[in-house]
Amino acid sequence: MLLTVARFRYLRPASLCSLLLFGLNAHAQAPVLTSSSPVRNAIAAPRSTNVALTFSQPVSAASAGNIRVFSAQRGGQLVRPGGGTVSGGGTTTISFDPAADFKPGETVFVTVPATVQGTGGAATAARVQQFTTAVAGTDGGNFGGGTDLAVGAGPASVALSDVDNDSDLDLLASEVGASSGLVSVKLNNGTGTFAAAAVAASVGAVPFAMAVGDVDGDGDPDVITANFGASMAPGTTVSVRLNDGTGAFGGSQNVGVGLAPQGLALGDVDADGDLDLLTADRFSYTVSLRLNDGAGNIFSSPNISAGSHPVSIALGDIDNDGDLDLAVANGGSANGVSIRFNIGAGIFSGLQSIGVGVAPVAVVMGDVDGDGDLDLLTANYHTIGTIKRTINDGTGIFSGTQEVSVGRFPNHISLSDIDADGDLDLLTANFYGNSVSVRLNDGYGIFSGTTDYSTELGAAAVALGDIDGDGDLDFAATSLDDNTISIRLNGGTAPQLATPSDANSSPYSLYPNPAAPGAAIRLTGAPAHQPIAVLDLAGRRLATVQTDANGTATLPAAALPSGLYLVRAADGRTRRLVVE
Repeated sequence: MLLTVARFRYLRPASLCSLLLFGLNAHAQAPVLTSSSPVRNAIAAPRSTNVALTFSQPVSAASAGNIRVFSAQRGGQLVRPGGGTVSGGGTTTISFDPAADFKPGETVFVTVPATVQGTGGAATAARVQQFTTAVAGTDGGNFGGGTDLAVGAGPASVALSDVDNDSDLDLLASEVGASSGLVSVKLNNGTGTFAAAAVAASVGAVPFAMAVGDVDGDGDPDVITANFGASMAPGTTVSVRLNDGTGAFGGSQNVGVGLAPQGLALGDVDADGDLDLLTADRFSYTVSLRLNDGAGNIFSSPNISAGSHPVSIALGDIDNDGDLDLAVANGGSANGVSIRFNIGAGIFSGLQSIGVGVAPVAVVMGDVDGDGDLDLLTANYHTIGTIKRTINDGTGIFSGTQEVSVGRFPNHISLSDIDADGDLDLLTANFYGNSVSVRLNDGYGIFSGTTDYSTELGAAAVALGDIDGDGDLDFAATSLDDNTISIRLNGGTAPQLATPSDANSSPYSLYPNPAAPGAAIRLTGAPAHQPIAVLDLAGRRLATVQTDANGTATLPAAALPSGLYLVRAADGRTRRLVVE
């Protein structure tokens, strides 16, 4: 110690000050996020809530504005000029007051990137978390009214978001039936009716999945599609189309991913304050992760291994460590769902498989039992008419399966509080049932009920939002076969279905239907000497046969494995064929 003091005598005063300051900064404590309001994974946060983040150390005023708040429905990235006000710089609690209330029932993501620093210069540990806003209403989730809205050919995916910045929710639908991929945009008139003219955004071929989010951080929602590909040429791209603030989408960025991307998700997986994209690549057995530079420019990064034929993905903090983990529904797997844990900065490690049934086609996350962590639900294509629910113990270990009965061939799942009782309820789009099933939560993650609502033909996806502006959640469901979106308003009077209908849009007959693999299938009643196409659900033509003089044809069932198919005549009329 004496030797050290002696050496200091020969240092110039400025050098000594620099050394002391270096020592103080080297030992400056990093601010740690200790609490937040709304709390992580809250499921009924007030719509008018401010976002408040409390740290163990004061946060510098210069870096407080680096927090990010993402709303997919009412304004995109909100911490920006005009999006709200950040306060509390220089103290331990940073607050963000949005310029307008959140939308009912929407899920909001909050990122604290490492660019948030303490007053001593030390960076915080990056974190991402989410909450869901409360809904109003006393209608108990009874849907009706609304309309069947005509869109383009083969609407496969649907989203609700305020794309023109007029405070109501507009409708977007990706179309797989067109020769070139399109997204229809229908603007809301403010009361749940939509303008007759549709804005169309051109995207890649067969945009089977679509996501909406503010990828360029300018305060309006952009649209991203996963392009499955046409005919025998599997797609390998994701289209990114940027909103100009009025609901018009432009740009030509197409990002390379794996073969036949079928599932799509947006989230800040590297916790740097912008939305990255991930796709489930059916024929590559991978999940493609593509990172955002913050301005909507998407760059390649390593792919993530998954199970057999991944078709759907969900993002959320499964193990409660402050980053977004990944759940993958593997359509060709008996084990069902793969869990990949984010170890920070978007690096995924570990591979946990959850047995939820054979060939799940959809997976979602949500805190269905109200204990503060994210549980899983899957739609299982080969277990006709069921949803599997598994409960998280808070560390990413799942158990306690419930099998929920819904309509035939559930193809898509949504979770939200449709009866305004503070828990997440379940809705499914049932492709072969032509219906949306509603199953209510008892608050502990147990779903019950038998209520189904009729849609048009081939319900492929369902989105929830306050379409008519009355504070509760309505739904929009795609009808792939009839080129419509079924709008059903909460509290309306449309008829319910006691049993989902198996009606079809065509007078033609298929027998037998359902059929066993390899069985001969006869079609009768079609126009004579006309082609009949057999297609899969992505719109790919698998075979073509010709009717005889009596309007009869034999379909090549021996080439069709178990699954659901479309049989379409030259006049566009369609029947669905089940092979099981």
